[in-house]
Amino acid sequence: MRRLRPALVLALVGLVAGIVGAVGPAKEIATTYSWPPVSTSGSAPSRAWYTPLLLIRQRPETISATLPCEPARSLVDAASPVTVLATARFPRRASGLSITREGKELVIAVGDGVLARVPGSGCPHRLRIDADGWSLEGASQALSGTGELEAMPIVTGFFSALDLRADGRPSIAMTTAVHAVEPSALQKVSWVIAALALAVALLLVALPVLPRRPPRPSGASLKSIGSRAHPADAVVGSVLLAWWVLSPSFYDDGWVLTRQRMFSASGGFSNYYDTFGANSPLGYWLEWVQHWLAQSTSHL
Repeated sequence: MRRLRPALVLALVGLVAGIVGAVGPAKEIATTYSWPPVSTSGSAPSRAWYTPLLLIRQRPETISATLPCEPARSLVDAASPVTVLATARFPRRASGLSITREGKELVIAVGDGVLARVPGSGCPHRLRIDADGWSLEGASQALSGTGELEAMPIVTGFFSALDLRADGRPSIAMTTAVHAVEPSALQKVSWVIAALALAVALLLVALPVLPRRPPRPSGASLKSIGSRAHPADAVVGSVLLAWWVLSPSFYDDGWVLTRQRMFSASGGFSNYYDTFGANSPLGYWLEWVQHWLAQSTSHL
């Protein structure tokens, strides 16, 4: 009874600290990519510049683009209409963003849907797309516009058929959706307090109060353990060991094995065949315990 009350208090402290650690809030992490780079080295391509960009969900949180007054000249073998900026190789098929130059007009579209047609004059134009829709700002009110979108454009990379080494090149910036979180200092402290409080509470409950008596010889202890053993214990242990080795393959075994072996290269356990190989958000320590076996042998 003397131990029960402190154990209950510690368990309550651990519960409250665990709730505080879970609620957070944690720091959300998103990444912003801008393109093109400040300097481009090497020879210019003949058809298009291309930078691949692999997003987990392929849809960003925001996109912003700036279109200069006098766009740079197109590349030698650029297709017509000339792609000023695009977020997919074939934006119409992939529902990506495309900004093309048709004559003296700039055509802004997402997939097959045209958002705006603006003249080359009255620039620079600034385009922004987010969850609320799209907006375009020009030098005058007549060249501005807003609208709604059913979904954010697909992003598989950045493309342009203009000479990005010349003056007048366009620019685009993209911010991803939140792809990770970082625990705050409050969360870390709360988790440490919760772990310590629960560990001490468990010890208070689990460890018996031993009476003051002389210890029994080790031989007597082993004899006591042996007297409690039953043939059924040996049968259960043998069957489990045999089943572990001889059980038929499960259809997910290859996926699990690949996920475990990727740990040495990526430092995490990813959904290898899904979500573009993003690390699994849950069960890290359970996977970590298993990965030692997966990296040692493929027979178990």
